[in-house]
Amino acid sequence: DGAPPVHSVPLDSPRPDRPTGRADVVDAVLSPQVRERVLACAADHRGTEFMVVHAALAAVLAAHTPGIDPLLGTADVVVGTPYADRAGAESMVGMAVNTLALRVPVSLASTFDEIVDLVRDRDLAALDHAAVPFETLVSTLQPERHPARHPIVQIMLSVHAAPPLRLDLGGRTVSALPLPVERSAFDLVVTVRARTDGGADVSVTYARDLFLPSTARHLADAVVD
Repeated sequence: DGAPPVHSVPLDSPRPDRPTGRADVVDAVLSPQVRERVLACAADHRGTEFMVVHAALAAVLAAHTPGIDPLLGTADVVVGTPYADRAGAESMVGMAVNTLALRVPVSLASTFDEIVDLVRDRDLAALDHAAVPFETLVSTLQPERHPARHPIVQIMLSVHAAPPLRLDLGGRTVSALPLPVERSAFDLVVTVRARTDGGADVSVTYARDLFLPSTARHLADAVVD
C-alpha cells in the first residue's frame, strides 16, 4: 500500500483521456561481453539475470524521477512482470499468466551492488505472493484509477534467458520470427531476449500517445549501458 499510482518517467505528450493503444518499438543490443558481466553479477549476488536487469531498469527509472534530491533522494519504483504458474489452475487449458508487481525503493545514493541486493530481496518476497491474481491485488489495494492508464503498473519487464527456439530439420532450419508490435496496454515494456551469440536483444515498446521514439531510445541505451 502507498505505492505511487503512476510511474514518474516524464511524458513527451499529455496522457489522453482516451488512449489509442498505438505502440512502436526501439531496439538495442547487449553485447556478449556485457551480458557475461550481467550473469557474473547475478552469480556474485546469489540472484538471477532477471534481478540484475530489473536493478538496472529500476536505477534508470529512479534517475528519471523528477523532484527528488539527486544525491540523497529515494524513488518508489514499481515495475510489472508476467509470471506463468499452473498452481491452482490444473483444471484450465492453456498457459496461466499473472502480472506480478515488483516495488523497489531506490536510493539515488546507493551503489549498483546495493540496488541489486535490494531488488533480489524484493523480487523473492514478491514471488512468495505470485499466486495472488493481479485482479485481487487491484481490488484489495483500490489504487487511484484512471481510464487512460493501467492500474498499479504501467511499465513491464520481461527477460528471456534462453535464445529463441531454432530447429534443424535436415537441410531446413525453422526459427521463431518476431511479430510486429503495433499496440500495447502499457506505457513502456522492456524485453530482453538472449541471443545465440551470448548477447541479448533489448527492445522497448512504448505508447505512441505518450512518448517520442527518442525517449524510448534513451531508455533502451541507458539500460544497456
